[in-house]
Amino acid sequence: AEMSIEEERGPIYQAIMRQASALTTFHMLELLETQGAYTLKRFIEKMESNDKRSHSMMMKEEHHSHLKELLEGPCYIEHPKAELLKKALQEQFKNNTNSRTLVFTQYRDTVTHLVEELNKIEGIRAERFVGQASKLHDKGLTQEQQASFIQDLRKGYLNTLVATSIAEEGLDIPEVDLVVFYEPIPSEIRYIQRRGRTGRKTAGRVTILATADTYDMIYLHTS
Repeated sequence: AEMSIEEERGPIYQAIMRQASALTTFHMLELLETQGAYTLKRFIEKMESNDKRSHSMMMKEEHHSHLKELLEGPCYIEHPKAELLKKALQEQFKNNTNSRTLVFTQYRDTVTHLVEELNKIEGIRAERFVGQASKLHDKGLTQEQQASFIQDLRKGYLNTLVATSIAEEGLDIPEVDLVVFYEPIPSEIRYIQRRGRTGRKTAGRVTILATADTYDMIYLHTS
């Protein structure tokens, strides 16, 4: 229902704004715990770019500027899951230089960060694989680009795809030797189980990364 100007100035409007801010804060905490500082920083940048009133209220508060200082300061550390991911892929390619790997995460910003980090490692040729829809400061891939990356993976020009989803695109993903879930994603785990995209001809592995005492554990039990 629409609210009148008189109602907007009253306690009901203030309560709605506070509730929206609380939900955003909860999401920010989840991002920090399960994804890391990079993805939280990108989320804050997007908050500053939109015109939501609840976001405007949050950005005016003192703790917001303090949080930004912390994320930009020397206390910035990499999420431990990123280090575990690097080790898992390094081990895979050490054992088999011709391996193909898939890495899944829910968030495009995490995809961007992980591709940057993985491509610093000798022997890893990673590419970002996301859906077709474009978002704020985040351009999607066309069907042609998606198909091209799949071919590059099949031929070995790439050996790693970091993806948000492959189930909904209907693409023929080649067999891979290792699938890593950066966080437990029930729908994607079920997809991998159904389609058997790892280890159909030789032994393959699926690794799920989960941070203790965070929402990762709830999703892990769900999956």
